[in-house]
Amino acid sequence: MKKREKLFVSRYVPYSGKSREHNSFILQAIGITAIICIVILSITLSIARQIPKEVFVSLIKTEKTVKEEKPKPQGYIYPQPDSDTRAKADRLREIRYEDYLMHCYNPTDAEMDNVYIFDNDKKCYLTFDDGPSDVTPAILDVLKQYKAKATFFVMGTRVEANPEIVKQIYDAGHAIGNHSYSHDYNSVYESKAAFKNEVKKCRDAINNAIGKEYTNLVFRFPGGYTSLTNDDTKSAYREALKELGYKYIDWSCLTGDSETTSPTPEFIMDTLRMSIGRSVTGDIVVLMHDSATKEITAKTLPKVIEYLYEQGYEFEVLKQ
Repeated sequence: MKKREKLFVSRYVPYSGKSREHNSFILQAIGITAIICIVILSITLSIARQIPKEVFVSLIKTEKTVKEEKPKPQGYIYPQPDSDTRAKADRLREIRYEDYLMHCYNPTDAEMDNVYIFDNDKKCYLTFDDGPSDVTPAILDVLKQYKAKATFFVMGTRVEANPEIVKQIYDAGHAIGNHSYSHDYNSVYESKAAFKNEVKKCRDAINNAIGKEYTNLVFRFPGGYTSLTNDDTKSAYREALKELGYKYIDWSCLTGDSETTSPTPEFIMDTLRMSIGRSVTGDIVVLMHDSATKEITAKTLPKVIEYLYEQGYEFEVLKQ
């Protein structure tokens, strides 16, 4: 019986002719591409050699000059308002001390128009509340020395006690604002009728002091507008001011001269700098106080004015 021969079957399967042809095509494509790239590079270099050196250097210098002349950012610039924005202006409501550190900012339609405007002209409105007092003449002397103007929000009772000082304020070209007659919250905010009476009595006291009718009807709420927490009450008092022809204004910055019993010049200046830094308006209204206990305000006022001048502010008075 014939033995069967063992068959060896290899697992290796050689590439077919079709696969070899495919690989050959890829190699040819790569070679052709390389040749084309070399030709293009050679042509480019040939053309580049024909450009005169002077022209090439000139092109480089021109590009460099254009890059150097490109204006660099100059810091934040207040956006230019359009006509509607300028007409409405930006209105700022009082920022209470406990709230201003949190950057509270709530403009209201009842405030004075055309004060807080975003533009390149930096206006500062210095304001002094609660006078006139024995300190007022010292404040007036400093303002005269530095050729700065301010607005004094006076109390009717103190106007009647110091009419000659009110006349000095008026004759010096400063503005006078109404700060109620008594500044007594229980009296001022008892009712709408009581509120109107407080405003009118202060107005009459101002007129008597300067010897004529004072038509710049600007008002500041005792304690600030935001100290009124009842919306109906706010609405009533705004309506009362409108009926009397007044507009109210608060402040956007302060010196903190009434936030502690014994403020130092350093505290006043630090508070002012921080306050201005947090302001969100182009122009600023600065709150200070005028009373017998505020001698520190008059003593620190030169530093305040010098700092504001250094920051590029011009001084204006609040007028309707």
